[in-house]
Amino acid sequence: HGKHAQHHHHAPASQHVLTSGLLSPLRAAIAPDGTAYVTENFAGKIDRISRHGTKRTIYTDPHGYEVGGVSVAGRSLLFTVTQSEGEGENVDSWLKMLTPSGHVRTIADLHAYEAAKNPDQHTTYGFAGLDTSDPTVSACLAKWPADNGPATYSGAVDSHPYATYALGGGWTYVADAGANAVFLVSPRGRVSTVATLPGIPYTITADAATGLGLGWISALGPTTSMVQWTSLPTGLGMAVGYLLRAFGVHNGYATAVSVARWFGSITLATVLVTLFVRAWLASSTVVILRLTAAALTVTALLGPVFYPWYALTALALWACCVDSARARTILASVTVVLVFLVLPDGYGLAVATKLPGALLDVVAVGVAVWYVHRRAARRAADQAHGAGPTGGSGRAADRWPGPS
Repeated sequence: HGKHAQHHHHAPASQHVLTSGLLSPLRAAIAPDGTAYVTENFAGKIDRISRHGTKRTIYTDPHGYEVGGVSVAGRSLLFTVTQSEGEGENVDSWLKMLTPSGHVRTIADLHAYEAAKNPDQHTTYGFAGLDTSDPTVSACLAKWPADNGPATYSGAVDSHPYATYALGGGWTYVADAGANAVFLVSPRGRVSTVATLPGIPYTITADAATGLGLGWISALGPTTSMVQWTSLPTGLGMAVGYLLRAFGVHNGYATAVSVARWFGSITLATVLVTLFVRAWLASSTVVILRLTAAALTVTALLGPVFYPWYALTALALWACCVDSARARTILASVTVVLVFLVLPDGYGLAVATKLPGALLDVVAVGVAVWYVHRRAARRAADQAHGAGPTGGSGRAADRWPGPS
């Protein structure tokens, strides 16, 4: 109509970390006032996190069952609970409600409905369209690893709800990964099936079958989402991020970590090239082993993410080429510390010690800089003392001639 459309450009929303130290925070819901409700699924908890980052646990399952699927329903919360036994076999699951007073009410028994109806019982999973009368096909299926489950099977009884959505009037949608279905739960707890989801087609290529493809490269990306102080550059970035938060710059944390990781990668590349050149020019096997161990060590320390097992190869090489009791004691001490970074239940101490760990990285770098500066100063002093007419390299009294 001769009028120019007006385009409104919205600035991207700022991002900052509200809280940290959560164990398996797989589901979250945001209330209208900005309060976040997060489930620590494997810890069986629901946390309430304010807009300013204050965290408080408002529910802990009394049996330690998995808690998830949280959503906001007015002033109450909907969530799911799953009981597992043995090797992760789901034996019970429920939809529950947490009221503002802290009372918990069970709305529906989802596992009981799954056991009675099993909506995907007519859905076939695994290999499809195979002629099992063909001896070649039968021989191939016989090689299928038993740990992966049957090569072909129909939907079994299994309920593992992981998401909920509150509708008006007390009705609730529940997405159940075990049942492979979406349920609708009435205010009185009556469950019905909205939809069952079809299997997702997947073609097994030669690379996928042999495991010799390059797919592992793309899997490296998500690893860097782990922000822990056990990586030295990441820890320094975290320390700067915490400092920025203290001054009110909440969206600077992620940037500080990213910048620190880039500097760490550049430093790592420089150090590795230097060590490679020195190893290339070295004539001693022991020296080459030590330089290789040093390269593996700095790779573990300066990478964006560090797990204790990243240091295993470096420790093994150092153990082969150190020849003093003091060095062996240091190696043993480092090994003991690494053992306890991950507890027997799989919980990493680095997750629970982010701020102290970041400060420890700052102190470690400070001590390292002081030590290097001290050694450089001592070496310069030794060279200065050894530059007299005699060119001696013994004690100071031997280097300089006394008065005649």
